[in-house]
Amino acid sequence: MLPILNQSDFSLNRGLFVFSGYALNPKLQYNLTVFGSTTTNTMIAMGSLTYQFSKGLALSTGYYNVPGTREWMVSSRYTLGADRTMANTFFRPSLSPGVWISGQPLEGLFYYAGIYNNFNASANNALRASTDMTYSANLWWEPLGAFGPGYSDEEYHESLVLRTGTSLTFQRVTREPDSQSGQTNPENTILRLSDGTPLFQPGAIAPGVTLTSGNVTLFSYDLAFKYRGWSLSGEYYARWTGSPRFSGGPTPQTIPSLFVWGGLGQLSYAILPKRLELFARTSGVFGSFGDGNEYGGGMNWYVLATRNLRSTFEVKRINHSPANNLLYGYASGQSGTLFQLQMLMDF
Repeated sequence: MLPILNQSDFSLNRGLFVFSGYALNPKLQYNLTVFGSTTTNTMIAMGSLTYQFSKGLALSTGYYNVPGTREWMVSSRYTLGADRTMANTFFRPSLSPGVWISGQPLEGLFYYAGIYNNFNASANNALRASTDMTYSANLWWEPLGAFGPGYSDEEYHESLVLRTGTSLTFQRVTREPDSQSGQTNPENTILRLSDGTPLFQPGAIAPGVTLTSGNVTLFSYDLAFKYRGWSLSGEYYARWTGSPRFSGGPTPQTIPSLFVWGGLGQLSYAILPKRLELFARTSGVFGSFGDGNEYGGGMNWYVLATRNLRSTFEVKRINHSPANNLLYGYASGQSGTLFQLQMLMDF
């Protein structure tokens, strides 16, 4: 059992310095982001180099998001509440070096797909235990016009717009000898059981049983609407761990299912268009080893009637969190009420 402590603190949750442009040719584009957080007292650099062949095809390489869920692909600047939800934090991949393609082959249709070192290369560096790669793709459609960034209808769409999409991520994962490597990375995530226990922790599956490898498949589907200050969005997650191999203990037939599913739901309304917005949201994770959920709400104040300066106040009840990320306020096994007050400035 791990101790769960009360927490009260001020922090510079995210400090982002972004440098972007092109080199030699407008089609050869670069992005460099330096990201630091006092929450974990760490700093990382991430970025990419892209060649834009056409509107429908760009080839990139670098260290960036593995595109396993929609809320993970939405910038932290544009989340509905203070940060991303518990379910997304549990299911999503993290950051990894890789090669990917992206583009808009048809009007309103977008894709992002690539090959990466790992679900989470923050914890698994080049000296990882296997040579298996992660394959991940994300596809989405905006049939009624540009959806805009994030979930809030800060643009105040006069006509209904929607975004719907799906993602699929796969890797043959292997237990790493040093399972604590990279755990202080601000965006770090690792694979966990539905009660929050790390998937590869000795004895996590059953007494004396350790998972040594498995085929992990993550699927997600999302749907969102915006209309005259209203927004409604949801995302479904499912994760399978197939062909598992174990060391010690009973036969696999006596081990509970490693299938985990969950989702999120969010609703917001701008009581003062482009200025003041109320929101409510919930998410949950469900599986053989336990269930966890959260629910709550708050308000967003767009101080200058733009996304560049936003103040957020959020209160949510957390019950048996399976997610663990100090950046978002989640601790594995935690139950309690989380109060968050945040000011976001983008310039």
